[in-house]
Amino acid sequence: MRKKQLKLYEIEQDDVCWDEFEGAVVAAFSKQDAKTIHPNGKGTSVGDGVFGSWVLAIEDVNVLYLGIAGSKIKHGVICSNFRAG
Repeated sequence: MRKKQLKLYEIEQDDVCWDEFEGAVVAAFSKQDAKTIHPNGKGTSVGDGVFGSWVLAIEDVNVLYLGIAGSKIKHGVICSNFRAG
């Protein structure tokens, strides 16, 4: 059985305030899979709308395909950008 190939995606949100994640580079199996990864590297999906949160709805996640991930890359966050206030 062949393993699925991980791809690299940039995820981001449009309206970023202070003390929120601006975005991240993630390794995921698909664009939809990338949308479910939280930039904090823990948990998945959307934030809770409080300090240090992410988006309020998965539809608010913008995804840009970057390329194929190397064989040693694991599913999840590669790096993230947190806008501290």
